[in-house]
Amino acid sequence: MKKSLSLLVAALFLASFSALAQDEGEESAPAEETKTEEGEKKEGDAADPWSVPDAAEKADEDKKAEEAAAEEPEIVTPTGYPTAEIDRPLSLPKMTLEPLGEFIFSRAYETNIISLALGAGFGIIENLEAGLRFPLALSPDFKAGDMPIYGLYEIGPFMDDSLRVAGRLTLSLPLQTDFVVVADAPVKFKFHDMFAAIGGVGLGLGFYNDTAFLINFDMGALVQPTETLAFELRFGIHILASGGSATLLPLWFRGQYTLIGDLDVYAEFGFQDLNHAGADIITFFAGAAYRLGL
Repeated sequence: MKKSLSLLVAALFLASFSALAQDEGEESAPAEETKTEEGEKKEGDAADPWSVPDAAEKADEDKKAEEAAAEEPEIVTPTGYPTAEIDRPLSLPKMTLEPLGEFIFSRAYETNIISLALGAGFGIIENLEAGLRFPLALSPDFKAGDMPIYGLYEIGPFMDDSLRVAGRLTLSLPLQTDFVVVADAPVKFKFHDMFAAIGGVGLGLGFYNDTAFLINFDMGALVQPTETLAFELRFGIHILASGGSATLLPLWFRGQYTLIGDLDVYAEFGFQDLNHAGADIITFFAGAAYRLGL
């Protein structure tokens, strides 16, 4: 009897303990599942590329971007001038400075003349350019030459950029000879990727001992075998009328190479006049011009 009672009490104790353990397991399982779901949610939010950062994080990123932009060096834009001479306009781009330097050798009546020339052109506004050139003789005598100052305005272009026309006014300040003013119209017509016709017509006044009228006709060809290499051949008929009249026939040949986009080096030689005694005067130029945007 006692033995049977003891067995019954033990059985009831074990049953109560098993039920309690089962209840505690069921309560802890949802907590673990909730914890797991929260962890997965946080990981999902971090990996979601479409999640929107809060305002504080966005403001901090904007501030860092502004500071980085302020620390970046200023970038100077190129002039935008075409490399190929055949594609260039007749005027410099707006706010573009083109300084140049030249070495000049002339042979005149068995006398050698060595000179230097410094000058610059400046694109003031779109299609409007002004400039000057200052020659300085070094040998046989050290002296300054006449200084031309010019202003040029390009009209056009026309015919899908094939035809370019400009008006130019040049004043030659009389440092050695006499005052001269010339108004002319340079023209360039591109009819092929490698070929263009160049020229112009001009009228002027020369205030020598007697006032002289000047009528100039110029014509020539421009050949562009590569983008950086160009050749020009120019021929002119210049009429000087003062009491009587004289006709000058200048002839010039020029080769130009663009080392980089805005640096040209060139050489030029020719005759100021193939007519009369001017054929005895030959001149050679070698120079460089560099363009920089301001």
